Amino acid sequence: GAAAAAGCDACPEAPRVAVHYSWDCLLHVRDARAEGRHVAVDSVLIPMGTAEDLRALALEVSPQVFAADRQVMEQEFGLEGSRRNSCHFAVAFPVSVPLELLRPPILILDGLDSQHVIGQMIRTAYLFGVNSVVASRAAWQALDGRACRVAMGWPYHMDFHLAE
Repeated sequence: GAAAAAGCDACPEAPRVAVHYSWDCLLHVRDARAEGRHVAVDSVLIPMGTAEDLRALALEVSPQVFAADRQVMEQEFGLEGSRRNSCHFAVAFPVSVPLELLRPPILILDGLDSQHVIGQMIRTAYLFGVNSVVASRAAWQALDGRACRVAMGWPYHMDFHLAE
């Protein structure tokens, strides 16, 4: 199945690969890795003319950093407002871990499918000391770049389990 194709026979499901965005999220990916969490980032896309400190952050997270014309990024990603200088990165996240590896307290997300609501709940739970999340299939599908951005990058510091 998909898990075997991803090289993990024991994993119940291969991690989702998606495009996440924001410098705050990329910073949290770096910090989560420093904590020993495995968050795989394939590549980072940044706007041309990005400040050197942000370029260094992108290179710290992924050896593959690509720069694109700001106008092209705005057209392709619909960037406006505070997202105009945003980065985008291809990440395998979340990864389901066995239930027995989760540490209480545990946040249960069942039947939710709003990225915004899920992101707010995860952010609040993390700030109250929750490091583990059990998600229903609907909630799992909504754990995307938008949910991680709303959660301000804190999901990268947490463990997730997909409940079937």
